[in-house]
Amino acid sequence: MILDMIYPPLTLLLIEDDFDEAELFASALTHIAEDILLVHAPDESTALAWLEERRHHLPPMVILLDLDLGGQDGHVLLEQLKTDPEFRCLPVVMLTNSQHPGDVERAYRGYASGYLVKPVSVDEYNALLSVLTGYWRRAVRLPT
Repeated sequence: MILDMIYPPLTLLLIEDDFDEAELFASALTHIAEDILLVHAPDESTALAWLEERRHHLPPMVILLDLDLGGQDGHVLLEQLKTDPEFRCLPVVMLTNSQHPGDVERAYRGYASGYLVKPVSVDEYNALLSVLTGYWRRAVRLPT
């Protein structure tokens, strides 16, 4: 698509401990946009190591963060990211199963850029990713 050439490449850092969920996400993403780089980090330490390696030359990116990281609290990682001067400008969108109002409020108070509840079907996942990638890739400008 010609429009894709005028938008910079986008990296999605998916911080998700459930490998089946990450595979579903990756599969849905290939149907939406082949040129988006998906990086999967199964835990907090892997995500932070990946970010640290790129600290001074971060690509245009969006972080998708699960709340329940196998015993780790995604809210804590969100706080870490938002208190780091280099990472605080990165958009962090919560992608989780929790619909609890307290989780939603805590995420936004922690400066999350959005809060999405994980879809239950492949069609819903495709629709969500289409909107998500369209918004972050075409509607807004990300730091480069």
